[in-house]
Amino acid sequence: WIVPYGRNADFTGRKGILESMKEFSKSREHSRIALYGLGGCGKTQLALEYVHQCANESDGVFWVQGSGVSIFCEGFKAVAQHARIPLPSAEIDEEAYLRGIRKWFEGPDSGDWILVIDNADNEENFNGNTSAIAKFRAVDMILDSVSHLPLAIVGSAAFMTENVTSPSVYWTIFQENENRAKALLSKQFCDIQREVNGTESVLGTYFTTFDQITKQMPSAAGLLWLVAFFDRQNIPEQLLT
Repeated sequence: WIVPYGRNADFTGRKGILESMKEFSKSREHSRIALYGLGGCGKTQLALEYVHQCANESDGVFWVQGSGVSIFCEGFKAVAQHARIPLPSAEIDEEAYLRGIRKWFEGPDSGDWILVIDNADNEENFNGNTSAIAKFRAVDMILDSVSHLPLAIVGSAAFMTENVTSPSVYWTIFQENENRAKALLSKQFCDIQREVNGTESVLGTYFTTFDQITKQMPSAAGLLWLVAFFDRQNIPEQLLT
């Protein structure tokens, strides 16, 4: 429960709107409700009364300010601390940190929750920030490096999603492993026909993913090494279950 205001004992009226909000939220698994009107007409008080009435039906109620990017991010960080979400430090990669909070909201661990974004009056406050521009540049560089191969793109996206990693950080890791791929492909092999650029792209994503598996689950990495020793495919499912 993260709500900065106590319940207004003098709140009255708006029963029709409150009932409509409740019915709408119960009619679907995921619902979004926007309260709009002139400043001072009671939107915040209405949202406050709604969360107090629905508190017993929710696993968590969170309230953040939406008047600007910085204050919104601070509110999201407070949610992470209160809910004790296991995340990397925000000082290292704030973008990945915030995305990790969103992933927690989307996952099963968060349960049924209500998130109020108060004073989100101007959508321009959330557009055109520097971190977004840097993110898109990193995405472009990743796509160019993997030659826009679907398999390599899927591998990169899966890595970033699973490890809550921003495109900028992934690009740094990928560059290191891309050099390993180039070194491996520069060796002479007999009777192997390969398209160097494409193979290099897939190998780069492979090294990046496998290194992470080795760090997080050494036993799983060892099993992959073992099955790869026997054959590159046709591995019996029984060995992996």
